[in-house]
Amino acid sequence: MRPKAVVFDLYCTLVDDSGVEGERERYVQESIYTLLEKNLYPVKHKDVVEAYREMKETMEEHHKRQVAYGVFSQVKFLADKLHVNDHVLLHKMFDIYATAVLHLSPRFVPHALEALDLLREHAIKTGLISNTGVTPGFALRLWLAEKKLSDHFHSMLFSDEVGVLKPNPLIFEIMAFRMGLSPEEILFIGDTETIDYEGALAAHFQAHLFKPAEENLYELIVRYFDIG
Repeated sequence: MRPKAVVFDLYCTLVDDSGVEGERERYVQESIYTLLEKNLYPVKHKDVVEAYREMKETMEEHHKRQVAYGVFSQVKFLADKLHVNDHVLLHKMFDIYATAVLHLSPRFVPHALEALDLLREHAIKTGLISNTGVTPGFALRLWLAEKKLSDHFHSMLFSDEVGVLKPNPLIFEIMAFRMGLSPEEILFIGDTETIDYEGALAAHFQAHLFKPAEENLYELIVRYFDIG
């Protein structure tokens, strides 16, 4: 059956965050350290780095159970580890942490923008499902809006907003409901076999395991939807 809609994974499918992710984490750590130092908190840079490392370990434990660990929980973890109990500073830490992607942004995978434009031109419903880590869904929405891509998507789901991660079928089922289509009518394209491909199939979506080093996203869309 030819699909009536397509849903994309974000990282390594539409965008490439390699190299930038580490730089962004260092930016967050340095910015939080500078903020606390200016406000006379007795912390060292290595304390911030260690607290961040422990927070990521905690987040990964949640993700292994397919449970979201939202950005507020992450920032609260850092604040507790660094003994920050000032609510104003906590909110400033949150702003630094959550909006870092606007300062150090991922790159688009080759031909991703052309594929999105083609889908929009042919009025094919397009969705996005992304597991989030240290960058929350609302910041990714802001970034996509900056790139003038928000209106390319009929619906966007981020795991920190939904509360569960791919491959949990629930996040796919919510997308199908929002699109007003049966899962069998939707094609999901993602780069990870267990999380994206097998997760989509388990939710009764059509699925394509995308290989960014070998495949052209624009050509995939042309082939699946017979457009172009």
